[in-house]
Amino acid sequence: MDIGSSRIAAVDDDGRAAASRWAARYSGDDGSGIGSGTVIVSRPPSRDTAQLAEDLPGVVVWVPPGWAPADGPIVAATGHDLGSDAAVAPAIELARRGSRSVVLVHVWGMPGLGVVDLPPDPWGVGSIPDGQSAALDALVTRVRAAADGVSISAVVRQGTHVARELIAASQGADAIVVGRPRPRGGRPALGAVARGLIELSPCPVVVIPHPAAMKDLRP
Repeated sequence: MDIGSSRIAAVDDDGRAAASRWAARYSGDDGSGIGSGTVIVSRPPSRDTAQLAEDLPGVVVWVPPGWAPADGPIVAATGHDLGSDAAVAPAIELARRGSRSVVLVHVWGMPGLGVVDLPPDPWGVGSIPDGQSAALDALVTRVRAAADGVSISAVVRQGTHVARELIAASQGADAIVVGRPRPRGGRPALGAVARGLIELSPCPVVVIPHPAAMKDLRP
C-alpha cells in the first residue's frame, strides 16, 4: 500500500489506520522530509515485528496499532557515534510538522555500581555523568542554532537497558527517533536499541540508517 512517498506494512485495519494517520501528519507526500522512501510498519510490538523492521532498507517507522497523534515532543536518541546522532536532523523535521518540540535524550549506559563515588573524568570536566551532560549541552547549543522555530531540550539518563531508559524519558512523546548502527557485512542491522524500542515502546519509533549507508539509498 502506498501513501504519497511512503509504503505501509500492516496486518489489520487498526494497523492500516494508525499508519495512515502517521503518514497524514508526518510523511512528505511531495517527496520531502523523511517521508521519501519510508516504510511504515504498524503491527503489535514483538520480536517478529522487530525482525520485519530489520529486514527493511531505508527509513523505517514503526507505529503501534491504534496510535493517534498526541502533540507531544519528538525524542531523538543521541550517542557517541554518527549512527546515533543521525536521529537529530530527522527529529527536527518531524517536529516542524507536529509539536515543534524536540527532546535530545542521551543514555549513559555504564553498568550500575551501586551507591559509590565515581572516579573523576580524566579530561577534567567533572564526574562521568557530568561529562555526559556537558557534551549533550554542547550538542544542544549547536542544534538550536540550526533548528529555528523548534524548541530543543535535553535529558541525560543512566541505565544498562538503553531502550527502557529512552522510553522512560519519552512519556507523552509523539515518537522516538533512533539511528541504526554502521552496516556490517553488507547487511544493515537494526541495532539492540531500536529492536528493544519496537518490542516495548508505547509510541512510534523511527529508525534512521547510519550515514555510511545513506549514500546507497539515494536515487
